[in-house]
Amino acid sequence: NIATDVFLNIINSAKETIDITSPYLAIDYSLKNALINAKARGVKVRILIPTIPDKKIVYQFTKLSSYELSKYGIDIYKYSKGFNHAKGIVADGKIAYLGTTNFDFRSLFHHYECGCVIYNSDAITDFENKLEEVFNISNYQTTKDLKQNVLVRIFISFLKTFESLI
Repeated sequence: NIATDVFLNIINSAKETIDITSPYLAIDYSLKNALINAKARGVKVRILIPTIPDKKIVYQFTKLSSYELSKYGIDIYKYSKGFNHAKGIVADGKIAYLGTTNFDFRSLFHHYECGCVIYNSDAITDFENKLEEVFNISNYQTTKDLKQNVLVRIFISFLKTFESLI
């Protein structure tokens, strides 16, 4: 899958920072592992998710992925003004992806999404500055904030079997 490969290349090449914004965060093992490994090698990783969901079940997947990543020290923020629909990733101020691809199974594997990879351009600085503004007005989430009750976790774990259909 091209989008997954692009995301993995951006994440794996990062040396200092990775910022991600996506309304949906239901990532597979490879992306989750890449983010955890980036954090382990000293990269500052921040992910922005919405506060208000547009799809409640998918939002539970987002919260579960966020919770799992936060346990490894990845910073999760909720956009304070509601639903954030922006999709993008930027690493080290040098490479970015902006487009329609969400960080979820359907978007990565079923839909024909499009996007633009930008390298060494002033547009990246503009994107980073805008993201910084949004992170500054967003609410940092602790692991405790993201933890779901046991029944929801069981339900979502069961639904993961059908994740490709959601």
